[in-house]
Amino acid sequence: MEEQQNIDYHETEISIKELIEVIWRGKYLIALFTLIFLIIAIAGSVVYDKTNSQVATVAALQWTGVSKGEYPDGSRFDYNTAFESYVFSEAIENSGLSLDTISVRSNFKVTPIVPSSILAQIERSIEQGEEPLNYHASEFKIELDNGNLGISVEEGKILLNNIITQFRVDFERRFINKVQVYNILSEDIVEEDYLDVYDILVAQASVIEDAMTTRAQSGYFSPTLGVSFGDISARVDIIRQLYLDKIQSRVNAYVLTKDKDFLELNYQYKIETAQLKLDKAIKKEIELQLLLNNYDGTKTTLIIPGLIEDGTELDLDTYYNTLIESKIDLQNEIVDLGEDISYYQQQIQRLNGQDPTFTVTTAEQAEEAVKVEDSIDSAIFKLSKTIEDANIILREYTDYQTSNTIKPLMAPEYVSSVNTMLYAGVGLILGGMTGVMVVLIREYWDKEEQETS
Repeated sequence: MEEQQNIDYHETEISIKELIEVIWRGKYLIALFTLIFLIIAIAGSVVYDKTNSQVATVAALQWTGVSKGEYPDGSRFDYNTAFESYVFSEAIENSGLSLDTISVRSNFKVTPIVPSSILAQIERSIEQGEEPLNYHASEFKIELDNGNLGISVEEGKILLNNIITQFRVDFERRFINKVQVYNILSEDIVEEDYLDVYDILVAQASVIEDAMTTRAQSGYFSPTLGVSFGDISARVDIIRQLYLDKIQSRVNAYVLTKDKDFLELNYQYKIETAQLKLDKAIKKEIELQLLLNNYDGTKTTLIIPGLIEDGTELDLDTYYNTLIESKIDLQNEIVDLGEDISYYQQQIQRLNGQDPTFTVTTAEQAEEAVKVEDSIDSAIFKLSKTIEDANIILREYTDYQTSNTIKPLMAPEYVSSVNTMLYAGVGLILGGMTGVMVVLIREYWDKEEQETS
């Protein structure tokens, strides 16, 4: 029995050696099959990856209301429909690609990124039977399936960048108010009368100030000019003090004009207008006085506890107080209108030389007129330069707003859908196994032929 076991062991040992020898003799064939399968696996992974590859980026949406799921105007923001068809068409055209909007849109995907802490809170709320946390994402993963579109990775990156750029342009068009300060200081305004020029200069200064003041709270600082909205607004205020106020003071004090008859006619018009307003104000004051004289009074008692032991009582008559306030306002208006009328009448007298207190000579008027014209020229120059700077900072601020509307947190990157190393490993294994099987089968056939012979 023991002898039989030794014989079987010996035969087994011989068969293993023969198997190794057979495999060794067929090593080149095995290597060939392994190489062929490796090449097929790698080529297949590359082809599959090319047809299924994607480019992706992560972008942050930054505007007022996005955390509430709203656009700046309060309308609902839905990331699934945020990118309009014309956004894709413009991006395709700018990328120089021959693609249709529908195919690009169907291979474009926006996925909200929800922090793990928020996810945990939502899950906890659901488990406890509470209303889930209403979270609106502000960061999104934006993907483009360039493989399915039949374009290269680089073309996909360019297209994805252009889609984001066109979304920014569309957002600017829809929600950002682009403001530019219009320059009304044409060269021919110096031909107008001094007071008309002054009014134009004041209007221009007010336009600049309004544009700057409404944005001063943003704290934006121009990288080109090195100034803020508040700085430009302060510059306009300095121009008012150094030039505009002096123009008005000299023109009024010295009764300067280029057209005496027209100025007198203008003063007459202002007198008539002020007199009409004065008559209306006097009439309203008389009516208010009658209401006050005939008013019996209605009191409202207000108890303020804690001031004394039983509280403090205040008797208020809100309607009576309103009547008194209205009368005071009318009286102030009457005084102002009366002073305006007296001033215009005095100016007419001075124009006609009928005011004995006005002792300014013609030579003095001519001298002051030169100073006024110099101030006008300086004011026009300063305001024109300020308008240029104002428009620069307004353009930069608009660009700043739109650049932060959708801010890519990373450049578009290639996203592989295939593990090439895994495919290569599988190819090596399958190639080696196939080669071994072919070698063993060939050896078996050779032995069969020998035995038959």
